[in-house]
Amino acid sequence: MTRRVTVCRATRQAAPLIAALESLGVSVVQLPLLEIVKPPDGGAALVDAIDGLADYTWVAFTSANAVSTVMDALADRPWPAHVRCAVVGNATGRAVSDRGLSVDVVADPSTAAHLARQMPVDETDRVLAPLATLASDDLVDGLTDRGVSALRVDAYATTAPIHSADAIDRALASDLVLLTAPSVVNRLVELADGRSVPAGICIGPRTNERAQEFALAVEAVADPHDDDGLLAAVASVLSESPPL
Repeated sequence: MTRRVTVCRATRQAAPLIAALESLGVSVVQLPLLEIVKPPDGGAALVDAIDGLADYTWVAFTSANAVSTVMDALADRPWPAHVRCAVVGNATGRAVSDRGLSVDVVADPSTAAHLARQMPVDETDRVLAPLATLASDDLVDGLTDRGVSALRVDAYATTAPIHSADAIDRALASDLVLLTAPSVVNRLVELADGRSVPAGICIGPRTNERAQEFALAVEAVADPHDDDGLLAAVASVLSESPPL
């Protein structure tokens, strides 16, 4: 029997992960719980930051969405040669590389807090941190604690799509659900409305913490905390509990 895995990810992010899961022989149920939209200021703060990009020495990316929004705001202007890129996770690193830029630091483990500790910066550096509106301040706080000037810019926001009762039922009937952000956990629990949620695989420790707050069953936490880690965790969990 083919195992079913629910992917709770914004639609434009989901395709590579879905293809990789299907290559494992998994039947994928899509339930995009978040869609990417402009931040409350319409992106004005990001545009201002990109206009002054040459004043920074680093841009720290915590998601592929952040990469897309920054590069879209940059438009056809060249990336300043002295501005280095730091990333959380291999997927974010690939998004940077796909834009023709070099990745100078990849956090290990793949969290914003570790990135803040591992970037080779000092008090002379200025770091731009384009984040989702709901993202934590771990990155900026960690850099500030090191005496580094770091500017948080809300580069994008998320909104919750509306799903039919049938779509929710199919998602909750899966064998596993991939939980890719604390906000995804919040929304899934809301949609479940008291019903049981499938065992989860969390992308990282913060998502796992949120799942535990709701007493959700968690089979694994991705290591590394990115799509590669999610895929490895799915393969491992399914191999340990093969279908009857």
